[in-house]
Amino acid sequence: MRAPPAAWLALLGLVAGCGGGGGGGEGPVPPPRGAPPPSGVASAAPSAPPPTETERLVERALERVVALRGLSARGPVRAKTVSRAELTAHVRGSLYEGVPRAAVEGNRDALVALGLAPPGFDLEASLLTLMDSELAGLYEPKDGTMLLAADLGPLEAQATLSHELVHALQDQHYDLSTLFRFVPDGGDVQTAAHALAEGDATSAMLDEMVAPLGRTALDLPEEQLERQLRAGMEQSRQRHAVPRVLERSVLAPYLDGTRFVQALRRRGGWPAVDAAWRARPRSTEQLLHVERYLVDEPPLAVPAPSPPPGSSLERTYSDVMGEQGLRLVFEEWMSPEDAAQAAQGWGGDKLGVFGHAEARALAWLLVADTEAAAQAHQGGFLRGLGEDGTARSGRAAGKAAAQSDACRPRPTGPLAVVRRGRALAVVSGPYLEQGATVSSPATCEAALGWARGLLRDLPSY
Repeated sequence: MRAPPAAWLALLGLVAGCGGGGGGGEGPVPPPRGAPPPSGVASAAPSAPPPTETERLVERALERVVALRGLSARGPVRAKTVSRAELTAHVRGSLYEGVPRAAVEGNRDALVALGLAPPGFDLEASLLTLMDSELAGLYEPKDGTMLLAADLGPLEAQATLSHELVHALQDQHYDLSTLFRFVPDGGDVQTAAHALAEGDATSAMLDEMVAPLGRTALDLPEEQLERQLRAGMEQSRQRHAVPRVLERSVLAPYLDGTRFVQALRRRGGWPAVDAAWRARPRSTEQLLHVERYLVDEPPLAVPAPSPPPGSSLERTYSDVMGEQGLRLVFEEWMSPEDAAQAAQGWGGDKLGVFGHAEARALAWLLVADTEAAAQAHQGGFLRGLGEDGTARSGRAAGKAAAQSDACRPRPTGPLAVVRRGRALAVVSGPYLEQGATVSSPATCEAALGWARGLLRDLPSY
């Protein structure tokens, strides 16, 4: 689990604004690398090397985190203070460990097909660009080791340390390495679990930061927390030329997870959060709407879409994007508040990416809880089409259609949106991608026919 300092620094600014000042007491500042241990420390057992200063630092911090979070430590946490170069090297080596190459390429192709990233976009390089400069530390579930950047200031180090130690406790109790192992079509479920982990750790971290004031994270206004986190990521955006959707995706688990955990804590304290770990949210819809989690509203199972009729394309990747994924797409075209409103009422979905040689295409099937929610989803995509969207409802031009179909020609192939009742089909392409150059012989007529056929074949809901 990884802690981005841009977000931490923004939150620490909020704590300072509440009167936190220096964060209270001794901040766990990592010592310079190679610094000798202080004199007067009791000798370790002869059979074991003496603990390093970083290990002693982590041991003291772990005691505080255990007391604040209410989760027992089932063992020590191995920790190392490392240089930025070492931290970066670790991330580069493990970013997609255990994830099939097809899933990485499928996510990349989906971003390009939806117009969220440019042709020739390198997903891995963009994520590493963000991680290289924004990473403060991480807890590695596969070997139970925590890495902490050596150049952190006192408050940033304290925040990162407490956050990552909560991840260590989560791992000891709930086995994070198994929880986040890749599962086909399991994206939305794992996204919800990731947000639970980050929200749990962020809420506990804030508890520690405001504890000297006699407060907890629950005393901090949620709207202000969100503004501070977004401000921190905006500072990051100004430093990096990466697609905005990636920055939103990095921030979303912290925003959504913290909101979910805070809501549970208000209902039943940390025991309610522990109960959520034992019965995790089954979708990001449950995570975003705690009342739906509490009644365990299940997601709908939507079949994977089929490729364009008559094409040689084959499905190379599929996944469930969930309400959070839908909202992140809509945020490309509207405010976060409007995007959240448009994405509500999600019931289930399945996205498919298709390819053959240099040809690519995408189809996304969504089913909403109600027809009104499906209309809102449709409206979100129509915002993405913009003024060039062409209504093709079969009615006279200029007349509004309750179930209008729309399509927009683009270099990456036509983007078509078709709704029937509660179901929506969004298709893009086919198109040819050769590096940063794209072309498409596809027409809106063909794209709309593909989308309509997908809805005809969809089971009734």
